[in-house]
Amino acid sequence: MKRLMSYLLPAAMLPVLTLCQNKYLYMCEEVEVASVPVRVLFHFDTAATGRIPSKMRLMLYPETGGSPLIYDLPNAMTGNLIWLPQKRTYHHISYDYEGTDVAESDRNSRTGFRVFCRAVNSANLQPAEALITQPIVMEPDTAAFYASVDTLGFWTDTITADTLVMHVYPRNVLHEFTFLIHGVEGAKNIIATRGNLTGMAGEYFLGTGEVRTPSAVRFMRRIKAYVNGQAHQWSDEQKRLFAAKCPNWDDTISGWTGDWLTGAVCAFAPIDLNNVGSLLM
Repeated sequence: MKRLMSYLLPAAMLPVLTLCQNKYLYMCEEVEVASVPVRVLFHFDTAATGRIPSKMRLMLYPETGGSPLIYDLPNAMTGNLIWLPQKRTYHHISYDYEGTDVAESDRNSRTGFRVFCRAVNSANLQPAEALITQPIVMEPDTAAFYASVDTLGFWTDTITADTLVMHVYPRNVLHEFTFLIHGVEGAKNIIATRGNLTGMAGEYFLGTGEVRTPSAVRFMRRIKAYVNGQAHQWSDEQKRLFAAKCPNWDDTISGWTGDWLTGAVCAFAPIDLNNVGSLLM
């Protein structure tokens, strides 16, 4: 007679299958590797410049440490979909700069990540610039540097039917300074000029908003000379700006005689208020 015999294996001899939280099955220790969809929405404050960046770089720093995740995202009205590991907390930094006179350093550190104005080559200094004791740096070559930082952290919750949304609010971290000089002589002979604005920050820390390194920002792109400035056809907006500095503004601009020089310069922020000054050459 044939006998049906069954054998029971001890539990220690059974292969153990552990389900890791993704679409595959592994014989391994339990590891969280599932991802959740996150829609990134940028909300721009364009009041200062009117320019909306075409793209933004998003840096996501794990709260537990390690290198950031980096995404270059187009500016889309409906946002951009990215996938992030589940049950993690990230702190973000986002920025956009459409120019070449600002460089970056230490981006793997959330608190140490900084951008800085490029230094002027010492061989290209003008004689008058030898009087400046602060480092001389180039002016950022656009009027806007959009940046945002998150200090609270973004938690990638468990998988749900709804896509998580990360709201990012970039703002322009550059400041624009304008000037008008009247009583100038010989504006018709001025072909080009340049200047320095001292006491400005040479570097900006994206993760903390801190500014450092008092510097003299060299500018030259937006300086204009006007022969007989009173006779120029200024727009109402320009007059409004002038009136903010000169309450006695009228159609004759009493006292504002001769030729004029006007201009604007961008910098991160004043940092050395006791040494803010200008030099035109």
